[in-house]
Amino acid sequence: MKLIKQLKLLASLLLLFFSFSSLAKAENRYFYQLGYGYVEGNTHGKFKQNSPEPPFAGIIQGYRADFGLGLSSEINKIKVDYILSYSPDAFNNQVDTKNSCGAGTLECRINIKDSIDLGVKIYLPVNYNNISPAIYLGLSNADIQLKTLNRASSPFPMMSHQRNWGAAAGASLNYPLKEYNVDISLDYSWTKYETNVEKVTQPNANEFAFSRPEVHSTSLKVKKYF
Repeated sequence: MKLIKQLKLLASLLLLFFSFSSLAKAENRYFYQLGYGYVEGNTHGKFKQNSPEPPFAGIIQGYRADFGLGLSSEINKIKVDYILSYSPDAFNNQVDTKNSCGAGTLECRINIKDSIDLGVKIYLPVNYNNISPAIYLGLSNADIQLKTLNRASSPFPMMSHQRNWGAAAGASLNYPLKEYNVDISLDYSWTKYETNVEKVTQPNANEFAFSRPEVHSTSLKVKKYF
């Protein structure tokens, strides 16, 4: 049921995406986009059993590539980009943790395996040496993996995947290379995902792991119009 609700929400967002494009008065320009950046943040993870609650995982970091399609248009003389992008669990994408749980025999990990991002980039009406600032608002849907490794043995006591929604906001600096029909940008975004709750299965334990990942991403993106 949760997956069906997520698919319905994604379909609604896509409908909204194309509805906005129909409101634009300027000529629409379609583009594809490639990006690569550094991601860091915190899982805000804890074990939920006794007080005080010991930490689960912690610092999260890594590198991530993404690609996407978009529409560039104009509403009330303000340039707007609508972007749908995907960051796969490939291309050496590794956004995860390697922090200890606090328990001597366990190692806790949280990994963002892949994400689908839908957002809008709104260009501010200022320009300096052809560099234009913009703000970004969007939604992210990521496959977030929780797992615990027992250092005393090879099997994982717990491993789970959940697709979680997150809200995103950010800013960017954009520079056009008009002779190549290309734009380049330096983008920053902050994303906070909804809470993950999983039971940690290990001998003689009845513990739950809670996490709500929050990440900051800085990336270089190349946008090619077609």
